[in-house]
Amino acid sequence: MKTKLDDFEQSIENNAEQFVPLSDAEKDEVESIINAANKTKNINIRISAHDIEKVSRMFSSGIGHLDHPALMQFSGHRNSPIPHPGGIG
Repeated sequence: MKTKLDDFEQSIENNAEQFVPLSDAEKDEVESIINAANKTKNINIRISAHDIEKVSRMFSSGIGHLDHPALMQFSGHRNSPIPHPGGIG
């Protein structure tokens, strides 16, 4: 069974002879970039129980988008249309 290629894949296939193999150093660099991008990053934040309850209520009432203005006020995001309660943003 032959696989149907999309236009982008077909252009790669048509030009395969023009590609140059990577050196070992270049392969190592690409692998390190991919590995760094795939790492899980953990963060710890401190947030008051009151703020957690407010965010929880927002999510349970259907506001679930992280870029929603009501959530942006908690982040202190500078582009938030709602002033941050602590005066940040």
